[in-house]
Parts: sequence; C-alpha cells; structure tokens
Amino acid sequence: MTREEDCLSVLVLVSREEEAQSLVHWAGLFARARICGVVVLDTLDQEQTDAIERSVRRAEGHFPALPKGDDEEFGTPEFTVVRLDQRDTVDAVLAQIKEQGASLLIVGRRSAEEEDAADLRLAQRLLEEVTCPVLLLRPVGDQGERAERILVLADRGPHAPVALELGAELAAASGGRLTAVLVETDLGEDAEALGKRRLERRIARLPAKRRELVDGRVVLAGTLLEGLSEASPSHDLVLFGTESPSFIRRVLTRALPIRSFRGPEGTSVAVVRRAIPLRARLEHAVLDAVTSTVPQLNRKDRVALVDRLRVGSRWSFDFILLTCLSTLIAALGLIAGNLAVVIGAMLVAPLMTPLLGAGLALVHGNLVFLRRTLATVSSGFFLALGIGCLVGLLAGPEMTPEMQSRGSPGVIDLAVAFASGMAAAYAIGRPDLSAALPGVAIAAALVPPIATTGLALAIGGYWVAAGAALLFFTNLVAIVLGSALSLFAVGVRSVHLHRRQTQWTRRVIIALFLLAAVAVVPLCFQLARLAEPG
Repeated sequence: MTREEDCLSVLVLVSREEEAQSLVHWAGLFARARICGVVVLDTLDQEQTDAIERSVRRAEGHFPALPKGDDEEFGTPEFTVVRLDQRDTVDAVLAQIKEQGASLLIVGRRSAEEEDAADLRLAQRLLEEVTCPVLLLRPVGDQGERAERILVLADRGPHAPVALELGAELAAASGGRLTAVLVETDLGEDAEALGKRRLERRIARLPAKRRELVDGRVVLAGTLLEGLSEASPSHDLVLFGTESPSFIRRVLTRALPIRSFRGPEGTSVAVVRRAIPLRARLEHAVLDAVTSTVPQLNRKDRVALVDRLRVGSRWSFDFILLTCLSTLIAALGLIAGNLAVVIGAMLVAPLMTPLLGAGLALVHGNLVFLRRTLATVSSGFFLALGIGCLVGLLAGPEMTPEMQSRGSPGVIDLAVAFASGMAAAYAIGRPDLSAALPGVAIAAALVPPIATTGLALAIGGYWVAAGAALLFFTNLVAIVLGSALSLFAVGVRSVHLHRRQTQWTRRVIIALFLLAAVAVVPLCFQLARLAEPG
C-alpha cells in the first residue's frame, strides 16, 4: 500500500485491555483513510498483551477493499505492535512519533465514572507535548465496526478544519457520508444564510472528491452543545476540533446531549487537536527554557504582587500627594543644579508602580487594568507637568546643566529604562529583594524629565522641553516592556487567554515595540550630535 511522499503512520495508544479492540479498529479505519499503516503502542501489563494481538487479528479481517478511484485505493492497513516502557509513557510516545513518522495519534478516553486523575494528566501532557495531530476517542456501542455516518462540528478555530478533513477522509475510505454541522447564533432572519455561506467556504477547502461526500447543515442555537442536541442522532462517529481541556472533558467524560446521538448500535465521540505549528513549538521551547532557568514566584507571592500593583496603580490621594511633592522636589533641585535633591525626588515619585501595573496587565491579558494604569500614568504626567510649569513661572530660572542634560536623551537612556523595568518587576515580587527598589527608582528617573519639561516650557526652552518629554516617553515604553518581560519570566502569566485577549495583547506589545523603534531615531540623532567634536 503506497501513498505520496508525505505518507506517515497512525499511532494508537492502548493502556487498558477492554479498550484495545475498539481503539485498534478505529486506528485501522483512520489508517485506511490516510492510506498508511497502524502502529499500536502497547502499555498493558505483560499478561494482558494477548489482547493486543487478538485485536490486531480481528481488525485485519474487517477491512474489505473498496472500489478503486481515479487516484486512490483503500485496502487493508498494515498493523505493527510496539511495546512501550510504562515508566514514562509520554516520553516513550514522543520517541515513537519521531521514529515512526506519525500523522495522527489516537488516545482513548473513558467516561466520567471510569476516568481517574492519571488519565487526565496523561491526556493533558499528550495534548501539550505531542506535535502531530492528536485524536481523543471515546468508543461506544459496536466497537467501531462501521464509520459510514459521520458528523463533524465545523465550528470556528484552527482545529475545526482538521476535524472536517479527517471526517471527509474517513467517509471516503468507508464508503459513507459526512454531515458537517455549523452552529450559528440566532441573531436575526439572516443568521442561517450567513451560516450557510460560512459553511460552504469551509467545505470548499476540501478536495473535490471529498466535497461530494459532505452534507452541510446549519443549526441556530446559543451554544455548540445546544446545536448538537438538535442534530441528527444516527451517526457512527461525532467529531469535534478543539484544544480546550474543559470542553474536551465535557464532551468526552460528562453526561451531554451526546446521548441524543445514540442509535440502536451506539455512537463514538472524538475530539481532535491539530498539529502544533512551528511557531508554537518554538514558543513552548523558549518558555520551558525560561521556566527552568529563572526562579518562579509561588502562588502566594504572585497574589501579593498583583495586589500590591493594583493598589499602587490607583489614582488616589496618596498618589496625587507623592506626585506633587516629588515634582516640587525635582523642580527645585533642577533649578539649584543640585543632583542629590533630584535623586531624592526620584525616590519619592510613585509613577513606577502603575507602569509595572501596565506590564502586569499585558502578561495577564487584562485590558481593563491596562486602561486604568495608563490613565493613572497620564494623569500623573499632566499633574507633574503643571507643577513644573507653575514653579518655572514663579521662579523664572535660567537653564541649568541639570535641565539641559535631561533635554538631550540618547539611546543609552532607552536601554537603562528597559533594564530598570525588568529589575523593578523582578524585585517587587520578592520581599528579600525590596532593598533594590530605591536603586531602580533612581535609575528609571521618571519625574525629573517631566519637571524639566514644565520648567523649560515656562522659560521658553522649547527644544529642551521636547527632549525631556521624549526622555519620559521612552522611559515609559521601555519600562512597560521590560516589566512585562520580567513578570512573564518569573511565572506571572494568564492561565488561559481567549483569542480576542491574545489579539489585543499582541497588538499592544507590537505597538510598544514600534513606538520604541520610532523613538530610537531621534535618540540616535541626538547621540550622534553630542559625539561631534566641538
């Protein structure tokens, strides 16, 4: 039996004697659909291995050859049994996937009454670590003797097309039909028409021969499960596409409307997760390297950190008072040319905390908190700017070297702010490193640039004011990015980000990097100007 150059094997993991027959048979069905062989991964005890051999012999006798098509032929797949080391099933499976060249891994799932914590951990690790498509299967009824009536949920998301493709392949190899169901929210009289258009576009991506086997159906319902309860009950297999652990557990192990599908001979249910893209694999590798290298905050420290940043990011009387006092101290120190006074203002300034809060909002995917922190920073900036202008109008100072130095920022200032944000975020979550925070506040220098901007505007030093404002702006962007990176590295992350949250988070991060890149241009120009002789 041959296929194109991308021919790979279907692997099936058997961990219970009673599920061996049905899992091996379903693996044979999928292998015949893909015109490749089956590798049975045996994790049973030594005295139970005969169940695997019996299942293989039985499966080999249940695959009559189908009529030849123009460019494909479905016959009996070849079965190979590989016994795995039970000490670490996941590592053994990963090794076999690499050795056998797997195009699909099939893993059995049990009902809620039968499944235990070990089953859940194994399935979760396989979903996270196996790179090829993974199919979690709950066989029911007649042990999978037929796959002539298949239902696929053609929902949104990157995994649904894989389910539709697998279902179409299985229908072709079994001489059956596929029903593609799209659940559309009932938002008006045009909802069904829009749903049909979406479904037609998805079916159109299948090869022409596969499209002929597909019947499309749109169901108007509030949820996916409500839609399935209204679909046809007479199917041999119901196939979903998702990677959500909670949805998988609900579909495969809980009492659901799946019972509506149970005809006199039963219905099997499966959930498929697509192959992990290369980008995601690289992200996981980087995350694993960071997690194993950087000490991670425990849950108690993470909760305390989040609470500290939420409180410190509020627009409160304490924040207003410290902003006013720190700006006044900085303005007087700049006028007097006294660096020690300016450093004292840096220690009093409260602006660092909401910037760290913005970094926390990015890694948590919390848009509401991000808006709140940026509103606090913006209000603090204009408050400090107003105080700086007022002091400049009242004192009428001359331009001092301290003011001029903050009106001529360079690329080094951007790097210092980025490192300061990382250091502050790393230290603020660890009580034993709190002594480092004053030094970070001095390095970040947030209030002196604002005070310089106000003073320079008051006395007509507009170029110095623009340079000082640019310094504050670059500090702000760099600190938010640095703190987000540091918080992510120490384990402060969202457990689950919905796609909408992920999209805006990525957009904000990309926007911040673009803003930093734009700011580098005038900073480099300023650095080159200062480097000129004379």
